[in-house]
Amino acid sequence: FKYFRLGDASVMAVFVFGSLLLVTLLQWRLFRRQVEY
Repeated sequence: FKYFRLGDASVMAVFVFGSLLLVTLLQWRLFRRQVEY
């Protein structure tokens, strides 16, 4: 059970990190686009 929980937590951490990175990149692109105009 410990290994299962560890894997589940690791998948959740990767998912959160990935979504956060994606949102950051999207915001950076939009901000950069506004600055260019």
